[in-house]
Amino acid sequence: MPPADRLPTYGPGLCPVAERLVDSTLLVIDWNERYTDAHVDEIAHAVRVAVTS
Repeated sequence: MPPADRLPTYGPGLCPVAERLVDSTLLVIDWNERYTDAHVDEIAHAVRVAVTS
């Protein structure tokens, strides 16, 4: 833990494998507590179609 009067700094290159995976494979889907089961089914279907195309 750094001293309380200093914030840690994190820059590019600290975790190159994770950074590469985030840049090339991460899918971010905005989520909302008002989504219905039908919404979730539609999103899942769209992701499946995109991945298998």
